[in-house]
Amino acid sequence: MLLSNACEYGLRATLYLASLNQEGYVSIRKISDELDISFPFLTKIFQMLTQAGLLTSYRGPNGGVALA
Repeated sequence: MLLSNACEYGLRATLYLASLNQEGYVSIRKISDELDISFPFLTKIFQMLTQAGLLTSYRGPNGGVALA
């Protein structure tokens, strides 16, 4: 079964967040750089995952995403 790029990147990024074992928010830029995924594309994927309730997000200089 083939997955779309958005689905694959969403899974990889979510697993990366789970593997960090840290409290708080992680910068989307950091995740983008670590996984070599386009920052704007990853931001759109995280928006969908946040709307679905899988992630929480926080705006601002210390913001980012975290598992819900």
